[in-house]
Amino acid sequence: MNDEHLNLEFVDEALRLVDEAESRGIQLRILGSVAYRLQCPNNVHLFEDMARALTDVDFAAEKKQNRAIRDFLMAAGYQPDEGVYVASEGARHIYLHPETGLNVDVFADEPRVPAALCELPNVVLLPHIGSATHETRGAMEDLLLDNLDSFLREGRLLTPV
Repeated sequence: MNDEHLNLEFVDEALRLVDEAESRGIQLRILGSVAYRLQCPNNVHLFEDMARALTDVDFAAEKKQNRAIRDFLMAAGYQPDEGVYVASEGARHIYLHPETGLNVDVFADEPRVPAALCELPNVVLLPHIGSATHETRGAMEDLLLDNLDSFLREGRLLTPV
């Protein structure tokens, strides 16, 4: 699969939206496949190997910023899916840019774990256990050191998510 079919423009758009939102006092944090591509650049080949193209940009955000996020994305040309927003009571926003065809999903106040789930005796919550391998932790350490080196030398991070 060549790069044009991987929808890599989603990565650039995610970074642009985060920067522009931040300049307006809005916090958006990149999630999902785009975040993985940015945080684990040495493993991006896995997406190509599996022929996994990006399909959207996922963000986490604070629900208290919903109005500002909606206004910001609509001003950027994105059209909201009002049905999803209303049905989720503002917990999820979905937007489509009619000119570029890019989709944006915003998850407000995620991850939110229901208290009832935490109280079950047969449930153990283990966030991020998928990263608990020697290889992944080694790659995380390498990336941290590369980011630190880049910041100290050039004043910028390699993976600013």
